[in-house]
Amino acid sequence: KMSAWGAASKSCTSLLNRVGNNDPTLTTLTILPSKNFTDEDISKLSEIIASGKNTHLTSFYASGHQVSPTCLNGFGSALKIAFCNHKLFLNDLAFGCKNMGDEGI
Repeated sequence: KMSAWGAASKSCTSLLNRVGNNDPTLTTLTILPSKNFTDEDISKLSEIIASGKNTHLTSFYASGHQVSPTCLNGFGSALKIAFCNHKLFLNDLAFGCKNMGDEGI
């Protein structure tokens, strides 16, 4: 298994590209709080997951990132689509920040 912490860049673009390209070595994605993980990034990740393009990701960690309720709902819907289509199974998931209360995953 390989974990992607990301290089020195604050952007998540290269990490999301690896997810979108279904990199078989990327099974765990950890986006540290020092990264800029924006609503746009979350929407892109949601699209990738819902499309079924990635079948290798089994763990996703993005704790410490502010997530809008709209993006959180979109991410949940993407997971449901991927799960129902037997395309992606996340065994481990941590997403959001302490300000989210019960809305965090």
